[in-house]
Amino acid sequence: MNPHKHRLIQSAGLIGGLAGLSRVFGMLRDIASASLFGTTAVWDAFVLAFTIPNLLRRLVFEGALSSAFIPIFVEILKTKGRQEAGKFANQVGTALFLIVIIITAGFYSGLIALNAFGLITGKWVMVFDFLIVLFPYLFFLLAVALSMGILNSEKHFFTPALSPLILNLAWISAVMLICPALSRDRVTQVKILCFVIVISGAIQLLIQWFPLAARKYQLKLMWNFSSPHVSRFMKLILPSIVGFSVFNLNMLVDLIFGYFLTSGSSSSLWYAGRLMQLPLGIFAASLGTVLLPEYSHQAAENNLSRLRSMFSFSLRSVFLVMLPATVGLIALAHPIVRLLFERGEFTATSTAQTQAVLVAYTLGLPAYAALQVIVSAFYGIQDIKTPVRVGLVSIALHLVLNFVLMRFMGSSGLALSTAICGILNFAMLIFVFYKRIGDFEIRQVGLFSLKVFAVSLFVGGVAIWVDQCFSVLIAIPAGIAVFVAGCFIVRVHEIRRMLEWIFAKKYNRCRKLPVFI
Repeated sequence: MNPHKHRLIQSAGLIGGLAGLSRVFGMLRDIASASLFGTTAVWDAFVLAFTIPNLLRRLVFEGALSSAFIPIFVEILKTKGRQEAGKFANQVGTALFLIVIIITAGFYSGLIALNAFGLITGKWVMVFDFLIVLFPYLFFLLAVALSMGILNSEKHFFTPALSPLILNLAWISAVMLICPALSRDRVTQVKILCFVIVISGAIQLLIQWFPLAARKYQLKLMWNFSSPHVSRFMKLILPSIVGFSVFNLNMLVDLIFGYFLTSGSSSSLWYAGRLMQLPLGIFAASLGTVLLPEYSHQAAENNLSRLRSMFSFSLRSVFLVMLPATVGLIALAHPIVRLLFERGEFTATSTAQTQAVLVAYTLGLPAYAALQVIVSAFYGIQDIKTPVRVGLVSIALHLVLNFVLMRFMGSSGLALSTAICGILNFAMLIFVFYKRIGDFEIRQVGLFSLKVFAVSLFVGGVAIWVDQCFSVLIAIPAGIAVFVAGCFIVRVHEIRRMLEWIFAKKYNRCRKLPVFI
């Protein structure tokens, strides 16, 4: 195998393994949260409040910051060395620190004014109460994201990948131990959870310090906003927010729209979104994290041939995972939701509502995942405008569809709107990218996807039958086994590489398996 692809698989495998572990604990935190809070008005308010700083983390501090920061940082690192690259990082961090201070001051001032005029009423009171506690979390997120950008540029992925795991462990501790021990009131319990989340941000920052120090980087305030590199970064970051995070923006909009529907709508959107993002976070986001610096290095070397090859390989890898995951989640939506969440405050009604939302969201899963690949490619070649323009069209269409579909389908209509816009967003970007860099084996990718989809449909039928005869716990591994066997039969060559990614050093044993290629 090409050494660059081999390294890519190894890096994605490392991040994917940690992301998988984090997702396991993330699912445990959601199970615990569902049991304690269910799909109630209090949890509706919390998920909306938490999503706002969490969205800023994804959009600005991880998505846009990384996409605008990493290409410039890599360029400075290659041409001028670590000392100059470190200066650039601190200058960017200082500029963003001031922006966060302004945002925070504006938020608290606006909140005081709204409260003084009596404009915060009803269930919105809880949302703002929780936001007051959560907003300081932004400062920790900024420092963590800057550290992650530096370390990912240095191709050190292990420590940054631990941050979500730390948040999940703190969350589980709060929901299962701290909140029930300190209060029986649901609102108070959620406020305690908010405090724990802020503390987890400090711990996430602390663990980044050690690998940074080992590479002689030190985070500190450095005032030099006239630097041409900082000016270039600031011009890139705002468009990056739109281009890189359309999916996350649309999901926040869904939660806001859902808050105007019946009680529990935002909660069902939250739980369904978490389930749908399980395969997305384990593989696609991990691959996207590795690809951005990889594309940046190749673009800096003007090696478009290797970039096209890597892009084609990455798309096939994404579809190999996401197409069966999509069919499986749709086929087993009800038993999965019931198994994971239906206990305590999470009732059978909650299960039915969450299942409908999950099916609608999952229709766009392959497109959401592929967007991680294609937007990373655009930013790697430092083309910010195209994802922004396409993203703005997608956001506008999403708002229109939300107004229409929520009237007829409720919360599942909001999820369907996001799925439709995700598919259209990907389709537009793939067309432009093909025109921009030339053929990246698009016909082969299309044929490959059809093969995988055909096998996935068969696997979906098998999974439903096994679930009805036995249980979903047997249906899932049975479906995976049938899918792997089916890929060998229809000559999906990439399944070998997927086995390598999963089994790493044990891959040599897999080569002895009978393969029909």
